[in-house]
Amino acid sequence: MQRNRLWSTISVIVVALFHIHAAGAQTLSQERARLADLEAELAQVETEQGNLEEQLARQIEAMDAEKAKPSAERAELDEAQQALAEARAHLAVEASPANQARLKNAEFKHHLAERRYEKSNQSLAELSTQVDDLEARLAQNQQRFAALSASVDAQRSKVAGLSRQQQLNEERAQRERQQQALDRSRADAEAKQREIERLQAALADKQRREREAAAATATAAASTARATAPVKAAAPAKVATPTRVASLDELPAATPAAERTDGALRLTDRAAVQRELQRIDALLAQGEDRKTSRVNRILHMKRMEKDKEVSKDTLSLRALGHDQYRAETKVSGGSYELVVGFNKWPAEIPTTDSGANYVFLLDTSGPAARLVFFNGALGQ
Repeated sequence: MQRNRLWSTISVIVVALFHIHAAGAQTLSQERARLADLEAELAQVETEQGNLEEQLARQIEAMDAEKAKPSAERAELDEAQQALAEARAHLAVEASPANQARLKNAEFKHHLAERRYEKSNQSLAELSTQVDDLEARLAQNQQRFAALSASVDAQRSKVAGLSRQQQLNEERAQRERQQQALDRSRADAEAKQREIERLQAALADKQRREREAAAATATAAASTARATAPVKAAAPAKVATPTRVASLDELPAATPAAERTDGALRLTDRAAVQRELQRIDALLAQGEDRKTSRVNRILHMKRMEKDKEVSKDTLSLRALGHDQYRAETKVSGGSYELVVGFNKWPAEIPTTDSGANYVFLLDTSGPAARLVFFNGALGQ
C-alpha cells in the first residue's frame, strides 16, 4: 500500500510538472510573438521617422529658396534683420537702457516685417505651415519611437527570463523522470528478492517435511521388523550404557561417506547427508538462548590450477539461525579454495559432478568455522 501511495505521489508530481511545462511553453510562445510584433512596429516607426526627416529637409530647402526671391517685403525684412543685428551688437558692447530699448524696437520691427513678408508670399506661408506640421509630426514620432524602444527592451528581458525558467522546468522534469525510473527499478528488484526468499523458504520447508516423512517411514519399518522378528531366549539383563552417536566432525577420513580436507567436509553418502540435515533441523527447532547473526555470509569459490587462482565465483550463504548458513549452486569439477571471511579450505569436486547442484552448509557456532558440502541429489 505504501508503494502504491509512493507511485501515486510521483505520478501526480510528474503530471503537475508536465502541465507547468506546457503552460510555461505556451506563455513563452505568446511573449515571443508579442516581442516580434513590437519589433516590427518599432521598425515601422523608425522608417516613418526617416521619411519625415527627409520631407522636412526638402520643405526647409524650398522655403529658403522662396525667401531668397527679391521683393519689397523681402527688402524690408532684410533691413529689419540688419537693424536687429546692429541693436544686438550695441547692447553687447554697452548694456544701457537706451540700447535695450533699441533692441526691443528692432525685434518688434523685424517681427512686423517678417509677418508682412509672409503674408505677401502665399507660397512661403504654405511652406512654413507644412514645415511646422512636419516638425510636430516628427516630434510625436520621436516620442513614439522612444516608448516603443523601451517596450522592446522590457519584452526582450521578459522573454529571456521565461526561456531560462522553461529550461529549468525541463531539467527538473527530466530529473523527476529519471528518479521515477530508478525507484521503479529498485522496487522491482526488491520484489524479486522477496520472491526468491519466499521460494527458498518454501523449498527448505518442503525438504524438511520430506526428511521428516522419510525418517518416520524408516522408524515405522524398523518397528514392524522388530515386531515380526522371531523371539529369542531372554539374555541376562545388562545395565544399559548410553552410547554416543558421533557427529559428522568425528567421521574418520577413510570412511566412504565423507572426504575431509583440512576442516572442509564433502559428504558422499546419502545417509551422512540426511544426518547432517536432520542435525540442522533439530537445531533450528530449538529456541535460541542468545541472539545470533541473521546477516548472510559470503562464500568465495576460487578455482585453482597449480596453486594459482584461475577464476572465482561468489555465493551468498543465507543465514538460517543458530549460526547456521546455507547456499546452493551448480559446480564444475576441479580443485578449489573455499573462503569465508578469514577461513580457507581446499576442496576437490569430482569431474563427474560437473553441472550438478551442490549444497554448502556453514556452521560458525563452535570455536572454529565448519564447512560441509555435497551433491544436492543426495539430500533429496
